[in-house]
Amino acid sequence: MRQTSMTILWLYPAEYREAFGPEIVDTIAQRAGEACLQGLAAYAAFAAGEFAGLLLGALREWTTKWTARDGYMSPPDFAVEAADVPDLQRRIQQLIRGMEFAIANHDFPKARLYSDRERIMRARLDRLLSAGNLYQSR
Repeated sequence: MRQTSMTILWLYPAEYREAFGPEIVDTIAQRAGEACLQGLAAYAAFAAGEFAGLLLGALREWTTKWTARDGYMSPPDFAVEAADVPDLQRRIQQLIRGMEFAIANHDFPKARLYSDRERIMRARLDRLLSAGNLYQSR
């Protein structure tokens, strides 16, 4: 399963393969092991679903690359800055939800971008909290 996944990943743009190939192969291998424990039918269904998902993902990535205006795999626009602690906390939660949705839909480039942006927002929140000696409300 690992070798087949690596082979199918060659259908993806090089930028995508380099950024997410090892993660994808490891995740599929782990899930394949779990499916194998459930029997041959479960494994076959898992394999068919993953291969179809990988093929559709390759088509989606090439379409995205060909139609991207601002460059392929460039970060989404997060130009609007948060003004205060509650606003930063709200934006962090939005980024986490976006990252979870991207992962659930196998959109690993977008998940990575959300993760990077969340890390930046958390650092900004930490600086704001330490500079103003504020408490973090939840």
